[in-house]
Amino acid sequence: MLALLLCPAHLDKLKVLEIALLHETGESIIGDLTPADNFTDEEKSRMELEAVDDILRKLPDGKRLIGLWKEFEFETSEEGKFVRQLDKLEMGLQAEVFDKLDNNDAAELIKSAHQKVTDENLKKFLPDI
Repeated sequence: MLALLLCPAHLDKLKVLEIALLHETGESIIGDLTPADNFTDEEKSRMELEAVDDILRKLPDGKRLIGLWKEFEFETSEEGKFVRQLDKLEMGLQAEVFDKLDNNDAAELIKSAHQKVTDENLKKFLPDI
């Protein structure tokens, strides 16, 4: 929904939506790894790429879909960078919900989102620290 509602006019909205739909494909196999899981960014990326490849490579359009996922993972396109920012924004918005439920991790997640969301147009949606 964030991709649909917040996509800037200068980006290819269809591509943004495709990347947004694909960006967590690897997590469907390896889970949503956090720094507490003690994997390096390189290890996490490698494991996700293997999972994405396993899921998508046999599909008729698999090679292109894997390429779109890589645009997110490695931020090689403006659309991939934007979806990466949306992913961090969503983390901050989710943290706001956690905060309202008195979850102790919320403040740290909100702080992290403020550090990682650099797009000023998206940053305004984050809860205050």
